[in-house]
Amino acid sequence: MIEFLQQNGLYEIFLIASTIIIYRFAARFFEYVHLAHITEVLHIHAVMLLGTVVEDIAFIKELKYKSLEEQGMPKAQIWKIKKVDEEMLSNWKTTVIRKFVNACPMPFRTIIRFRTWDEAMQILTEHLKREKGA
Repeated sequence: MIEFLQQNGLYEIFLIASTIIIYRFAARFFEYVHLAHITEVLHIHAVMLLGTVVEDIAFIKELKYKSLEEQGMPKAQIWKIKKVDEEMLSNWKTTVIRKFVNACPMPFRTIIRFRTWDEAMQILTEHLKREKGA
């Protein structure tokens, strides 16, 4: 077949066409890899933001409990309020992670390496350790 292409002058055209095809596949592959990396970095930063929100909520809750105690509310009632707040925050964490994963386009859901709040915080911790070590 190569001899036929060389005799008819089509060999160069075949090489050019195959080079263009290979280039396009390689370019698409690297484009996907780059997009996947950007998506992963965005996920890490979004989780970092969510972690900051939870820290702020914890601080506000402690101020709330201190204020309730100073106002003379019985400890048993404050304890009940704490339990309700903990349950609400736990439900929020579950919901926000579920919505976070579901909001990601299907081709990129495999990039998200967490499905629970604890997994997200573990991945964030690992990322911050690597960032400090670098």
